[in-house]
Amino acid sequence: MTETNDASNVDASAANAQARLCDSPCWRRGWFSPGTTCGTGVHIAFIGGNSPRRDWGEPTVDGQRLPAQLERKQSHLTQSCVGVYYYCFAIPHHDTPLPAHAVVLSPHLDDAILSAFTALTTVKIIKVVSVFTQAPGNMTTDWDRSCGFADARSHIAARHVEERDVMAFVGVSHEELGFVPVEYRSGALDAATEAKLHNAVVEAIGNAPAVFLPVGAGGTFSMLQRLLHRLVPPLRPPGGTTPHHDHLALTDLLIEPLLADGREVWLYEDLPYLWAGPGDDRARLLTATHNAVCTEVNVPVDRQHKAAAINRYTSQAPAVVLRPADKVANALPPTERYWRLCRQR
Repeated sequence: MTETNDASNVDASAANAQARLCDSPCWRRGWFSPGTTCGTGVHIAFIGGNSPRRDWGEPTVDGQRLPAQLERKQSHLTQSCVGVYYYCFAIPHHDTPLPAHAVVLSPHLDDAILSAFTALTTVKIIKVVSVFTQAPGNMTTDWDRSCGFADARSHIAARHVEERDVMAFVGVSHEELGFVPVEYRSGALDAATEAKLHNAVVEAIGNAPAVFLPVGAGGTFSMLQRLLHRLVPPLRPPGGTTPHHDHLALTDLLIEPLLADGREVWLYEDLPYLWAGPGDDRARLLTATHNAVCTEVNVPVDRQHKAAAINRYTSQAPAVVLRPADKVANALPPTERYWRLCRQR
């Protein structure tokens, strides 16, 4: 009787794992070390290797073999793998819903759309608050020129118009705080500016019970990674692939007072920086540093709708969008990742 029950349990476990795989699977690409789990709630077996057609191992999830149709996809992917670029199978989380009401803090004029699009289109967003949205006069950077503008002021002016258009497109109200982004200032924010920014954000978010912030994803590309990045993703990270200074500064400044005030903080994984390095390590660091409880939430995204919004940022297209507009949707990640942080009680 015991053996029969054990066998039944094994069969049930296998059926459950396979059902979870077939429910809403997605492929996640990344530069991972063998044995990691990509931050999802189940064990993920790697199906990449150190060289093409070598060391694939046996693809499993929760100890169960992948369904046959997924094994065929695995075979196709691994045979086209280059170098140490690993493919793994990821299971989206559905257990924790996104918050009912929230404010999304966007470091710049586009980050909310790029990284928290599902939140904007499925949550009752009170508003999007963009923080670093102003350029000083008489300044021009390489970024401005690469986007086709003679100076920073005309570039930012075009982006303001685009942002209003995109927010109307997704049906979300929008506020801009007018702080200067790092590319137009020298160094980190000083104490006076940090205090002013903090007060402006507190006033802007009002009594919102939940606030979205960037996690600060990113990393450093090797030469091979740079080549693959130009061939695979549709977007180039402005200023490089390392975590953006303004994203880190905004979250580091605000996460503690928000948690202390009893609010939920939802960290979103920064696109396109996540292609250079996922946000898991940063999420773990923030969780430990601020004595919080963390839950990862992976949400499927309507890539066609998201691509339509991204393509409205025409001022960024020359330097950011690497693919034709009709090709962007297929290259976007099929899910968006969030980490829900709240204070331990």
